[in-house]
Amino acid sequence: MHQGLIDLPRPYRSLRELSGELNLTPTRPVNLTPVLALRAGSVLNLTYVYDLLHTSSDLGSIMPASTPFPRPVFDEFGTYTVDEAGAYEVIAPSVQRYHEMVFAIRDLRSAHEMVEQCCREDLDEIHPLLEQSLWVGAVILYSKPFTRNNARPLFDAREFIRSHATAEMRDRHHYLITLRDKMVAHDDALGECKQVTIGLPYRRPTHRLEIGVDPPNPRVVSLGWDIAREVLPHFRAMRGLFEGGRRHMRDETTQHLFETDLREVTVLGKAKKTTLEVDP
Repeated sequence: MHQGLIDLPRPYRSLRELSGELNLTPTRPVNLTPVLALRAGSVLNLTYVYDLLHTSSDLGSIMPASTPFPRPVFDEFGTYTVDEAGAYEVIAPSVQRYHEMVFAIRDLRSAHEMVEQCCREDLDEIHPLLEQSLWVGAVILYSKPFTRNNARPLFDAREFIRSHATAEMRDRHHYLITLRDKMVAHDDALGECKQVTIGLPYRRPTHRLEIGVDPPNPRVVSLGWDIAREVLPHFRAMRGLFEGGRRHMRDETTQHLFETDLREVTVLGKAKKTTLEVDP
């Protein structure tokens, strides 16, 4: 029984006064038709009125106005605990997994847009570092969803590739991940000669400046517009593959939440804008 109910008959002047005494908050627009017969000034038994409100199928769920966070969407009595429409911060594994896929698509979309710009033949004329920056950014962002990532533990992008990509797409994917691992993010002699050389004079050196130790080795700073055009269809295909998977996962997630009455969801509070952390 609701705390504070009074079983003694008492007259009430209005439904607002009655609602205030019961300290109830409707979770959606309430149809008060079943209560309209309780005219102002009638002698009411509050236990009867509360039971009527709580069980009426037309009224929807009723909840105490001060239910604290964190809380489930439905309490142990089956009462819907959300009294205001809006965005809420939650703990929900299926929703987190979907969000992680969305984050992966953001990376693939940015990588695709960068490779599109690498297809231009005039990048060096605009700025000598522009082509290198775009190539490095494209390879890093493309690889980001497929490397170990503690911030995205639930969506396995590598398994998604194995399950959904064609053999040709997997081969091209392996090529790009190798570029990331051996040339862009780490140094494994790919794209840069690691031969150790020294410059010596034709006779015995008489000064330290006659010994040259700086490496003359060439280094790849860009794969060029021709290779960019070659790999562009793969970037486009991967982006499309993940976006199609996103639509399927979104439908699957919302259907699961609906069919299970959101049992996995713990509501932490109203969602709020947060300051994005950039410090390590």
